[in-house]
Amino acid sequence: MNAAIIGTQWGDEGKGKIVDKLAPFFEYNGRGEGAHNAGHTIIHKGEELVLHLIPSAITHLEMICLLGSGMVIDARAFTKEIELLTTRGISLHGRLFVSMRAALITPRHTAIEKSRKNLGAGTGGVGTTMRGVGPAYEEHRARTALRVGDVTKPDFKIKLTHSLLETPELTATSRAEIPALVEEYMKACETLALYATELEPIIANALQDRSSFELEGAQAHNLGVNHGTYPYVTSSSCTAAGLCEGLGFPINRLDSIVGVAKAYTTRVGGGPFATELFDEVGQRIQTIGREIGASTGRARRTGWFDAPVVRQAAITNGVTELALTKLDILTGFSELKICSHYLLGGRRYDHIPWDMNDYANVEPVYVTLPGWTEDISSLRRFNELPENCLNYIRTIEDLTCCQTGIISVGPAPEQTIFRVNSDFFEAMDEH
Repeated sequence: MNAAIIGTQWGDEGKGKIVDKLAPFFEYNGRGEGAHNAGHTIIHKGEELVLHLIPSAITHLEMICLLGSGMVIDARAFTKEIELLTTRGISLHGRLFVSMRAALITPRHTAIEKSRKNLGAGTGGVGTTMRGVGPAYEEHRARTALRVGDVTKPDFKIKLTHSLLETPELTATSRAEIPALVEEYMKACETLALYATELEPIIANALQDRSSFELEGAQAHNLGVNHGTYPYVTSSSCTAAGLCEGLGFPINRLDSIVGVAKAYTTRVGGGPFATELFDEVGQRIQTIGREIGASTGRARRTGWFDAPVVRQAAITNGVTELALTKLDILTGFSELKICSHYLLGGRRYDHIPWDMNDYANVEPVYVTLPGWTEDISSLRRFNELPENCLNYIRTIEDLTCCQTGIISVGPAPEQTIFRVNSDFFEAMDEH
């Protein structure tokens, strides 16, 4: 069985936990887009582990992990993560491979991005992580990028130095430091070169051997450059198709596309957010849910579950089932709301309008449901959930036109409910 795990909101849905939980069902795990601007949190041996570049299934020592050509790789961030995993006793050699075709993020790209005043997290800003991701993708599309394979070439240092010297955004002071920047980056590239390879033969041979793949998306559908809330988006495609393309995996070999959705909605950075809460309810969700960005440390904006957001992602990606996370955070609220659609100028919208000025002015229409008070964090079967909780899930399913196959009721791997009669569970059981 081959499955893609993607986000259906604005990221931070808990994809890392779902990928980690499902990992034992698969032999290969691969990422195909994004960079170290993604933060995937898992629990490993009882401790929280945050990964930014390396796939979330890397802690499963039998798993082979791949970073695809659709990604942009900062050698320094990669090396730092390798060191983190090594100190945790996680063996990597022989089971982690990075595509030589992936573009590099260098000090040039971070300097360029930091010079752009409208990209930060302040008022009116897009809210990028300022890690050079956008400029690296721009260079890649312009066909002028340095790529991972270049770090294995004898002239790489010359090319790197030349690219930094041609970067006006590096100030006179920092330009004097270019030799030190080059040496630092070259040191990191020594580590990256150990994992650089051509992925195409690996994937082809694995498919021929009928090995199973778990594809791990980064960010989320509504942050994708093509289908997200542009311009408040990342620079890569965050769809299941984009994930396959970036990894070099044939999309017709996918058996399942799991859309991960938080039981409420969060967003980091700028951009309209129709169901955002500015009251004590939103603050309470933020506090209980520990809504702090794993990559940025920024507080996440919180709001009610937005069905049009998830429904649109489900349709575009061909989501076969939802993984609903952080359901336990909603315990104790007297009532809960789910946005069913929007109104704007008398017109009904069941999707996010393309124009962000329009989206900023929509009126969310809510379905109000009674909450539950029972602690659900220790439950492991779907039918054990309180009736009001079940009704909340069923309403989400009706409004998103998606079946829920996985439910997370806490951060630990064991705090996961597989819905026994779901299509996903049956498919997993067959394999």
